[in-house]
Amino acid sequence: FSNFQYWSVNSGGNMNYNQFDTNSDISVKISAAQYECIDAWIIIGGDKSNHHAWDLVLLTIEWVYDQALALGNTDDEILMLAPLESFDDTTREYGITTPSNMDYAFSTWAPSKVGPNGVLAVYAHDHGGTDAMSIHPWPSLTASQLDQYLDDFEAASGCDRIIVVYEACSSGSFLDDLSKSDRIIMTSTEPGYSAWWSPIPPHISMFGEGLFNSILAGNFSMDET
Repeated sequence: FSNFQYWSVNSGGNMNYNQFDTNSDISVKISAAQYECIDAWIIIGGDKSNHHAWDLVLLTIEWVYDQALALGNTDDEILMLAPLESFDDTTREYGITTPSNMDYAFSTWAPSKVGPNGVLAVYAHDHGGTDAMSIHPWPSLTASQLDQYLDDFEAASGCDRIIVVYEACSSGSFLDDLSKSDRIIMTSTEPGYSAWWSPIPPHISMFGEGLFNSILAGNFSMDET
């Protein structure tokens, strides 16, 4: 990556175009050691009843899967759950985004990958509302339910170091429920604000695009977050 562009939304709801040049804006780190703090990833994609932009949700979570690989993780350290609508369009998923599969991911799979001194990363993306992430045709995943999944992982693994990245409209409404000592919670919007996909191909979500590109460029490491 030598240059990438992104759009940001300020507190007044206005969109601003930005460019980031890794050759001049940062000192690029070349050591792979900066990425070694993530032991496993759970990637969750959702859907809404009218299936609006399901293809962009799938495109984004597959892109995030690639970023996890680029950060040094292997396929067996990444569990991806895809929405039902896109299940036949990807081969990377462990299964469909259902409550039972999420319970398995956090209570069984992740504790088998992450020890007491490790780190679990969670990336979730879809249409959201206040304290709710749409996972149609199942009831929305609420902030308190996701918090319970994180608690279940902590109890099963003995690890309380968790990084959560959640991209959706009103994703910031999850902060109160998820915030806890040794957790890092990053959301793409404040409560009541919209999240966007990039107008620049390949049209992945803007927050994640800027975040992962900055990490891979060496702007900061997960270990420094």
